[in-house]
Amino acid sequence: MLMAHPLGSRQGLGRRSMVHLHIAMAQFACFPNQEGERDLFAYNGLSSREKFGYNIVKDIKLCSAGKHQSPINIVKDDVVYNPNLKALDGDYVPTNATFVDDGFNVELRYEGGAGKVRKNYRLLQMHWHSPSEHTINGERFPVELHLVHSIAVVSILYRYGHPDAFLLQTRKEIDKLAMGVSAEVSVGIVRTRWWKRHSGKY
Repeated sequence: MLMAHPLGSRQGLGRRSMVHLHIAMAQFACFPNQEGERDLFAYNGLSSREKFGYNIVKDIKLCSAGKHQSPINIVKDDVVYNPNLKALDGDYVPTNATFVDDGFNVELRYEGGAGKVRKNYRLLQMHWHSPSEHTINGERFPVELHLVHSIAVVSILYRYGHPDAFLLQTRKEIDKLAMGVSAEVSVGIVRTRWWKRHSGKY
């Protein structure tokens, strides 16, 4: 059973779903190396943020020295509530979508966009990370979903729990992609308005 639910509810990501969902997790591919290939980023070891900038791409030192970059650890005690910020409502619509596997990332691409957040940010694609890229109080989560709205990315963290209606509608296509028959699998119409009904205001 493919299961998932955003962090914040009492529900989360079903353990058995990981067999299906792991093939849809975005791998960390960043910069070209001297041979023109891409090196995979990792959270530990030689490819971690502490080593990545100097040991792999020596001319991009901000990869290890930058102070405002990913991954981000959200410390709850340091969070400041700003009542003046407006809700991040998404206006999503059913749209044709395709799973695309380029060898480094698996993403769900939307034809012409699947709605928008605010005025100028159209939902173009979404992809998954496992484990999560970001942490809360140092805790890393089983899965993190990135909804890419042009240059604005909305991140949703997942815990284990009950079935996720959004993921269930693409289960057959995920299975096909996992079989490796094709690098692209058409999903057809994806009901993206699920995010607005069930995910609240992020």
